[in-house]
Parts: sequence; C-alpha cells; structure tokens
Amino acid sequence: MNKIGIFGGTFNPPHFGHMILAEGVVEALKLDKLIFIPAYTPPHKTKANIIEPAHRLKMLKLAIDGNKYFDISDIEIKRGGTSFTYDTLQSLKEKHKDSKLFLIIGMDNYRDFCYWKNYNLIFDLCEVVVLKRSNDEKNQQHFINIYIGVLCSKWDISSLAS
Repeated sequence: MNKIGIFGGTFNPPHFGHMILAEGVVEALKLDKLIFIPAYTPPHKTKANIIEPAHRLKMLKLAIDGNKYFDISDIEIKRGGTSFTYDTLQSLKEKHKDSKLFLIIGMDNYRDFCYWKNYNLIFDLCEVVVLKRSNDEKNQQHFINIYIGVLCSKWDISSLAS
C-alpha cells in the first residue's frame, strides 16, 4: 500500500519553509509521495493579498522540480471557487483507492480544525499529521489518531501574506 502525503495550502508564495517541512515529513513517515495542492481560494483568508492561482501553481512547480518524492495537483485550481479540504480528500481517495493518505497541516490550522467543512469526516479519509513549530505547546497526548510533532521545525518561516 502506497503512503501519500497531502500538503495543501495557499502557497502564497511557496518558500523554503514549505520544502523543508515536506522533506522532513516524507522522511519521518516514509511516504512514497507527497502531493502539494495549492488552493484556488482559501476559505479562511481574504483574497486581498493572494497571488493569482495560476502564478502560485507555476511557482510551486518550479519549487518542487527535481524532487522525486514531490508531486503537484491542480485539483482545487481546476475546481475553482472556495477550496475545502474535505472535498479534495474525497476526490483523492477515489483516485488513490489502494493508498493510505496523510493530510499534512500545521498546528495553527489544527487549532481551527473544528471549523473546517466536515472536519469530523476527514478522519475517515486520511490520517492527520499536525506539524508544530518549536514554540508550540508540548503536551499533545490527548489527540487520538493524529501524529503530533512528527516534525518540529526550528525554522520560523512563513509566507509574506498570511
């Protein structure tokens, strides 16, 4: 069974922090592949400072070029409208029936996870991997079926426009 990581986000713009985290997750979870999925319109961000989806997709393609573990999907950009993780995971699960999916999110996203569309059903589609930064709280043992702290980045890197 293939193990596929799903790394969605705005990628506004994609940067070294994304690549460092992605490589760390591939290594830590022994993934066969990690798919970057840029959002068309993220549901929890304003459009004011977001680069056009086609440009973010092109930058991401350049950023992952040459890494045999990295792939990219334009599923959310082709779909258009607001990008919801649940919808994307449903489509990917159909496409990769014989694979185990791992959704990669940051602790900042996990804190708001209960506000995501069909958040409780996401656990039926994949394992959720929560990455925490070095300054995140240490006691995460109450989470079930979630990999917390697989990778603890010492780099405090984020996109210019959050």
